[in-house]
Amino acid sequence: MFKATYFKNINFRFIILGIPNVLNILLPILIIPIVVNLSGIEEFGRVIFFQGILGLSLIFSENALNTITLADLNNENKSVLVSHTILSKLLLSSLILIFSLVFIPKEDVLLFLALNLFAIGQALNISFLYIYLKKEIIYSIIQLCIKVTAFLIFYISFNGNILYYALFIGLTELIIGFSTIIFSGKFREIISQKLKFRMIKDLWKRGFQITKITLLSAGYTNMVSIIIKFFYSYEVVGVYGAIEKIYRGLSNISAPFSLLLLGEGKFKTVSDLLKLKEVKQFLVLFFIVIISLFFLGEILLTYMLPNLTFKEYSLAYKISLLIPFIVLFSRIYMVNFFIKNNLEKHLFPLYLTLFVIAMPTLFLLIYVLGGVIGAVIGVFIIELICLFKLINSWKNHRED
Repeated sequence: MFKATYFKNINFRFIILGIPNVLNILLPILIIPIVVNLSGIEEFGRVIFFQGILGLSLIFSENALNTITLADLNNENKSVLVSHTILSKLLLSSLILIFSLVFIPKEDVLLFLALNLFAIGQALNISFLYIYLKKEIIYSIIQLCIKVTAFLIFYISFNGNILYYALFIGLTELIIGFSTIIFSGKFREIISQKLKFRMIKDLWKRGFQITKITLLSAGYTNMVSIIIKFFYSYEVVGVYGAIEKIYRGLSNISAPFSLLLLGEGKFKTVSDLLKLKEVKQFLVLFFIVIISLFFLGEILLTYMLPNLTFKEYSLAYKISLLIPFIVLFSRIYMVNFFIKNNLEKHLFPLYLTLFVIAMPTLFLLIYVLGGVIGAVIGVFIIELICLFKLINSWKNHRED
């Protein structure tokens, strides 16, 4: 069993690193009413729909490469690896953008291009380096300053133009991405590296192994808004999007925690991890936040969506708050047991089965139960199945 000294100051680091993710919950709560009042719920739903498409491209181009790079920083020249990770993400996101534009209606191309600035910003974002160097406070200050400033500008100047809202989302992330490179302390080394195509090829190859898994495990969540639009209107997509901003934001709060554990050493069981004081403190704090949002649900949703009746969507909202707990433990299993031990290949058949179950389940529930409640119950069931399969798979691997 691992001693708590391995996790010294991990809760402080998590709180610092979690500030941007808290903003990702608070700012939508402030921004969505403005957009809905001035642009309408359907226009907001249109943005959510295209963010779903964009989310699929982010899985391909970025998420896996960030995890791979964080795991490899101990063994590689840091500046070379970071530089080629950025290039790899930019090249992939560019290729995916070109491919995506083939399927985007002409009238929506500008909106999609504006939102795609978010993908470029994510490609430039080197948050993994700040985690490795234990400089999370600098990264959080960057995010805090830029996001708050951008929000104030948006609040003062937004006039209902939905393209302006899309530009606000995209440009904010683009500026954050550039800033993480500039303030990393390794700016010159990162931008001065000679291009090594072999390293990019190796990153893509390793990244694709996790991308296949991530696409199967989390890709379906980006399909939810697309499936809702298949049966219903942009208005229903918009309502689901408002609820998703809260429960997905809560799920993302736990992401830095599993990444911090990734850099702190290996452990074999969740029970060992749960014996650590720092982990218990985090779980208590996480539980308090979710319970608070549970009781504040009516106030939050009626504020975010002022023209809609809360009772119609209250059950969906309450069920959605259970999802972050499931996601937290799934992340711990996937990142800290499988990826840390180079067992990614064991995850593929597991998530392939899950994806095969997920898509028809979502279509059926959304069609039968309704867009919002069907989507939330579908995501809840799929995430629960995912967690049980991860637990069982790791148990079987340890026995072997």
